[in-house]
Amino acid sequence: ARKVSESDARAARHKILVWGKMEMLESIPLITRCWMGLSVLTSAAVYFGQVSVYELAWSFEAAYAHRQWWRCVTGFLWIGQPSFALAINLHFLMQNVRSYELGPVATGGSARADFTWQLACGAVALVALATWLRVPFVGLQLARYVQTLWCCQRPDAPVNLFGFEMEARWLPLASAGFGAVVDGELDWRELMGAGAGAALFHGAFARERGGLLATPAVWAAAWDPRIGVGDTVVISRLASAPRYNGMLGVVTQELANGRFCVEVGGVELSVRAAALAPVAPREEGRD
Repeated sequence: ARKVSESDARAARHKILVWGKMEMLESIPLITRCWMGLSVLTSAAVYFGQVSVYELAWSFEAAYAHRQWWRCVTGFLWIGQPSFALAINLHFLMQNVRSYELGPVATGGSARADFTWQLACGAVALVALATWLRVPFVGLQLARYVQTLWCCQRPDAPVNLFGFEMEARWLPLASAGFGAVVDGELDWRELMGAGAGAALFHGAFARERGGLLATPAVWAAAWDPRIGVGDTVVISRLASAPRYNGMLGVVTQELANGRFCVEVGGVELSVRAAALAPVAPREEGRD
């Protein structure tokens, strides 16, 4: 047998490491992945002096009177300078938003359509509050909003906050308290997102269909791309086998009644289209 050189072994280990990181990134839902990536890039741009934080802050006057429309987006992206606090914020953004994107409360569309609709509703509510209260950045508040939606959806679920076990219903308040310990004072703006999340969940999203803020049909159609054989997908809202929720699979066959056969780790599952979100395109030449 041919002896493997040290350079070949090192190259193989590098390929395995890169492949593992790609698999980890692919397992993160699309919206969470984009949000987290843009937040990191925005913080890096401010840190290295490529843009001023004042050019990113939300301001009703600047956005509408001076036509600086980008502030409607950048006000949600900057979440702090590179620091331990930023790492904690990214941890919450990754964990809570990822979990809720994979299984949001049903409001009339697929998981991705419902999640983006609820995210847009929360963004509008927070922009209104930020304008009234003169808050320049609401990225963390939007993450707390999504965290609160998840906690309201699963109030009895056990959660762990840095070693402290509790029910999910207490997580938003505990997170705000932890932030107060780290920063040395309670930032009342932390409660904006939690308040908006609780109000919208119980007042508009709790009813599955026909609710006050149900996902519009046009919105659902825009966020539900066609799934075909060969697509790599993320599974969510699979009540019959919840252990597969959040896992990657490959569509092997299109079934009747809007269902697909999905292979996950050698196991084939029959899954409805609304429970699947594509993460990779089909290979060229495949239908």
